Amino acid sequence: MSTEGDASIAGVLALVEKHGTVVVLARSLEKVAPADARAALHAAGVITAAPAAVSWPCDVRGCSREIRANHDGARRPLVAVCCQVPAACTPVELGFDAVAQQEISVPALVTAACALLGAVVDRASLAKVRERRPLGESRAPVLVASVTAPARDVYWAGSPRDTDLAAWCARRERVAKKALVLVPTGKHVSLDVAARFAAGEQVEVRALSDVLDVRDGALALRDADDSFAPRAVAPELPSEPPSALGIAALLGVTRWEEVRIAQVDGHTVRIEANGKTLLRTFVELGFVDGRKTALVTPTKAWSVLLLFCKQKRIKPSAYREHGAAYGVKKAIERLGSAMRASFGIAEHPIHAYSKRASLWEARFQVAEGKG
Repeated sequence: MSTEGDASIAGVLALVEKHGTVVVLARSLEKVAPADARAALHAAGVITAAPAAVSWPCDVRGCSREIRANHDGARRPLVAVCCQVPAACTPVELGFDAVAQQEISVPALVTAACALLGAVVDRASLAKVRERRPLGESRAPVLVASVTAPARDVYWAGSPRDTDLAAWCARRERVAKKALVLVPTGKHVSLDVAARFAAGEQVEVRALSDVLDVRDGALALRDADDSFAPRAVAPELPSEPPSALGIAALLGVTRWEEVRIAQVDGHTVRIEANGKTLLRTFVELGFVDGRKTALVTPTKAWSVLLLFCKQKRIKPSAYREHGAAYGVKKAIERLGSAMRASFGIAEHPIHAYSKRASLWEARFQVAEGKG
């Protein structure tokens, strides 16, 4: 593996992860990528020429210098002049190289990466990759290509920070066809997601910064990464999803009192028993809100479960998001249905409502701290 390639590509991929398809000053790219990396990205069509900048930054608030052709006898061909009257800042003489801009294209990057991975790109899907959306808006990975040997779908998640990868990947695990989720860098991929959806799993999350390199002036797969090469594999017997076996059976328990549950994050819990530990998302435990199809969203019963994981006992007034006690009661009923189905324990995980204490109490134990 070339460490030079690693350093060269990472800076450009970080820009892609932060801005998507973006136009930047050519001189700014020189700071994040050496010449060999820029040449390779140019050859792949990832970096292309863009129209020159028409303005120049100024330290004066509210001022933007306009770039014009310079007057006769000037040392440089261009000049940036203040847009305010009277002028609030002095003119700046510029050369053509100072205002040159280049575009970093996400569709071109995805196309180049998929070609190296031996994937057939769906051109219609590339338009979705470039679509702009409000800053911070969650977006599911986009299907961009497919591989025939071994058979799998390839998805692009350009902004892992704004994507619930754990929930999406957990749901995708239940699809028979394998999936490869590409992200620009691993900076915003949690260690839990990276470990659970590593190479060789039903769903893989791979960072292009770990997959791509620059070799002989062109983009290439890293020497040390042969996980994408087609290979003969022994036929595997079809396996059932973990929840179909019953989590209780996996842990070797028969009663809720033997189980300890703790919240890891907003969409994952840690389940412990008999020295064994499992991580499960709201998707795997059956808490997906089926009314919302655009995004994978948990039901209100999931938030009630997380509250039990923190407090073990809750009163109707403690969960004001549901308003009246009836709202909490219905959420606990649904919580019980989902948990009994996923664990394979017939008993309800929550004790019956105590009128004397005015609260509900979980049968399972609460693990101290978060994962």
